[in-house]
Amino acid sequence: MMVQQARILLAENQPLVALDFEFALCDAGYEVLGPVGELTEGLRLAEKTRPDAAVLDVQLADGHVFPLARALMAAGVPIMFVTAHVAEERIWPATFRNCPRLGKPVDPQVFRRTAAAILAARDGGETAGVAVA
Repeated sequence: MMVQQARILLAENQPLVALDFEFALCDAGYEVLGPVGELTEGLRLAEKTRPDAAVLDVQLADGHVFPLARALMAAGVPIMFVTAHVAEERIWPATFRNCPRLGKPVDPQVFRRTAAAILAARDGGETAGVAVA
């Protein structure tokens, strides 16, 4: 029996950063959906593919990622944010204040551990160690 890879939607508007994140996720054994650099692309892809989790940058080419994050959360998809805006509390809607947030640049091991943790949480596992950084 073949085990299906977890599918992670990646929304990041900086191509080189997106490539690094994509490589790290693929290296950890995940299937990457995207990357997408625009909110509209992300919304279409999320609706079409139903990802298992999502890695989101806050600022995309056409605006903040929060509408996509809301849609994913409403569908039960766990999310994590990787952003240069991690400490700017004023931009964070209350809905997302407890989601994992990693600041750029991010350590690849921390990135992979956090992705694994949000997937484990979706599957009913522990989320201990998932911190806002």
